[in-house]
Amino acid sequence: MTKRSSVSGRKVSAALVGLGRIGSLLEADPGRMHPCTHAGALFYFPEKIHVTAAADPQKPRRKAFADKWNFNGILCRDHKELLARTVPDLLVISTPSDTHFLIAMEAVSLGVRGIILEKPVSLSLKEAGTLKNAVLHTGCLLLVCHDRRFSGQYQAVRRLFKSGSFGPLLALRGELYTHHPLDRSGCNPLLHDGTHLMDIACYLAGKPLWLDFSSHRPGRSGSKRIEGSVGFAGGVQFRLSLETRASYYDCAIELTGSNGRCRLSVTGAVLSAAGDNGFAGVRFLRDQPVAELLGPVQNPYIERTRIMLDLLCGKRKKPVSGIVEGFTAQLLCEKAWESFLTNRPVDLTAEMG
Repeated sequence: MTKRSSVSGRKVSAALVGLGRIGSLLEADPGRMHPCTHAGALFYFPEKIHVTAAADPQKPRRKAFADKWNFNGILCRDHKELLARTVPDLLVISTPSDTHFLIAMEAVSLGVRGIILEKPVSLSLKEAGTLKNAVLHTGCLLLVCHDRRFSGQYQAVRRLFKSGSFGPLLALRGELYTHHPLDRSGCNPLLHDGTHLMDIACYLAGKPLWLDFSSHRPGRSGSKRIEGSVGFAGGVQFRLSLETRASYYDCAIELTGSNGRCRLSVTGAVLSAAGDNGFAGVRFLRDQPVAELLGPVQNPYIERTRIMLDLLCGKRKKPVSGIVEGFTAQLLCEKAWESFLTNRPVDLTAEMG
């Protein structure tokens, strides 16, 4: 692996490709924790980051970006024009999913030191593998936006179960409710949002060995629901249910341990521990103070950008959510879909090594 030089002692030059909702526009939403976009995260660190360029094919988005952030740097129509005019230390890619691979590969080949890449890595597992190999070969520092790994609450929950306070971990359950159709064209809910749950299951349970999504298969077309299990090396099973007939969105994971249970979702956390409720010989779960045990909710955009800055400056050696983790999450989503369509379980030992 080639080691790329650090940028210690100076500001990091950064560029953003994709100025849509997650790129910049959502910063206008008053109901969100700010910053809530990639642009907001970059401009959050003015003493450490110099945003030099941005690109988007839509002129109104480029103008909105310039007005919002008082930006007078390079504005381009696409990544090719941007990378022809400047090669930044850090490139943030928040474009449509089918463009992730091409932009990231070009950035790696040009010597960009760090990349923050929206998930999924690609719509093709083969492309994701190609990018993984290129990143590992060149030493490019790449973070995939699996935001739960950057959350202090998820990190605290992992410690609680690993320490034995609530564990050892016995089982995991993930639930995803959405109104988006379940089909294989484009970035379907399993790949777009299920990748978050697959990734955090690996973060909590370790190395996946097999999966089986053949238990609920109403048909190859017109399916509204998919569910199945992923088995991990330590014996933990992760049960995932994806329902597409909901009028709302929710993405949640529940950890069950020998001494307690925790549910983490987009709306918050619920933590319960086994305790004596007055019945002789029987222990029940009792709600616990979430803030005291898990700490305050952290902003994943800030934490992710802070980690990338540490990586670029040589203060940190290993990515929190790197290309290997991003590839693994996509592998599990792809294999879950394969199992769903073929009505067969899938052995992952060859892929996982």
